[in-house]
Amino acid sequence: MLQAYRILVPYYFVEDDDDTFLLTAFNREYEEIPRARIRFKQHPSTFKDVWFEDESTYGAPAFYMYNDKPESRKDYWERLGKLYSRRHVVVGGHSPDEFRTFHGDTFLR
Repeated sequence: MLQAYRILVPYYFVEDDDDTFLLTAFNREYEEIPRARIRFKQHPSTFKDVWFEDESTYGAPAFYMYNDKPESRKDYWERLGKLYSRRHVVVGGHSPDEFRTFHGDTFLR
């Protein structure tokens, strides 16, 4: 169970260098979660009550969902639900250009 938790539960997200609306999810081991690239309609920094911030994550170049402190995990599922309720599309391991080839531009706007 613990191993599945580490693999499937996003620890933090990192912006794509070329498309800041596109985030890549990482697990607790700082490894990219396969096929977990998500493009949002709005810039993720504008999402209220989604990211966990404290003195250890504030100003970090990533969007954290939790850290080692229990309070960061207390409302994790609620915040994750808020994140995924934002308009988004999972682009998986594809770049936005590759995704357009398969699905067109509709999903990326």
